[in-house]
Amino acid sequence: MLLDLYPDIPEITLYSSPAGLLTPTNPIYKEHLPVHLMPGDVTRCKVIYLTRDPRDVVVSYQHHMTLFKTDAYKGTLSNMVDLFCAGHAQYGDWAQHVEGWCNADIPQRIVISYEDLSSDCTGTMTKITNFLGLDVSREALERIVEGNSFEKMKRRDLSFVPGSKTFKGKAIMKDPNTQFLREGKVGGWADHLTVSDSRKMEEYVKKN
Repeated sequence: MLLDLYPDIPEITLYSSPAGLLTPTNPIYKEHLPVHLMPGDVTRCKVIYLTRDPRDVVVSYQHHMTLFKTDAYKGTLSNMVDLFCAGHAQYGDWAQHVEGWCNADIPQRIVISYEDLSSDCTGTMTKITNFLGLDVSREALERIVEGNSFEKMKRRDLSFVPGSKTFKGKAIMKDPNTQFLREGKVGGWADHLTVSDSRKMEEYVKKN
């Protein structure tokens, strides 16, 4: 829905502004940064924070970090699990990231899970539109949900690549036959993680 309204939603790390977040030219941002690295006026913004099962996160992250020629990472999924559990992901420790955003002093914040979006996209989107104060009819919401199914998103794959405004197409990918969007499955980690790596992730979650 947001991509339909704002096809080039900027990331703060790509389009930073000394004026802060609350500028009329960019009413919407997407970001991966931990909350302590965000501009101070994030506390005055409406924040939608998306969480996901960390086991699915680590599989997705491995895919992302091996996509582009600009990334030097060449490790295996097992290597990524070790880095992830040690808190050495690109944006820091996953558990601290979630805790930081969920406990930050941000009066207008909603936490949404990827799992809820997958199991009840219409209900979850209704929760989001209510939070944003948007008057969206049931019919419009259903069209938005249907038009943004994972399979339909894959058809416009490159528009979701970070920095899509300046993205140079498949040429920057290590394998031009690989898509940016992968599977989008809930619980897909079970098809990729070894028993040993699954246990490492379970222990990491228990400790955090």
